[in-house]
Amino acid sequence: MLKGLSSVLYGQANPGGLVNILFKEASGSNENEVIFKTGTGKLAEVGIDLDRALDDEWACRIVGDAKQVNWQAGDVARQR
Repeated sequence: MLKGLSSVLYGQANPGGLVNILFKEASGSNENEVIFKTGTGKLAEVGIDLDRALDDEWACRIVGDAKQVNWQAGDVARQR
């Protein structure tokens, strides 16, 4: 989390702070993860994380996420 003056330097965020983005690196461990979430505000989220070894030197990682939220305040909807 970056706060204060340094948060103004990165992206379009309020000076109060922003979340640091981390990149996932392929490890070649041949692991799969599927994520399902539900919650308040008609929250629905699904995600995948696939990690594969292609050979002894190369690996590939695919990460995806889809989210939909409908808030009760007015006609506010959020999709990503």
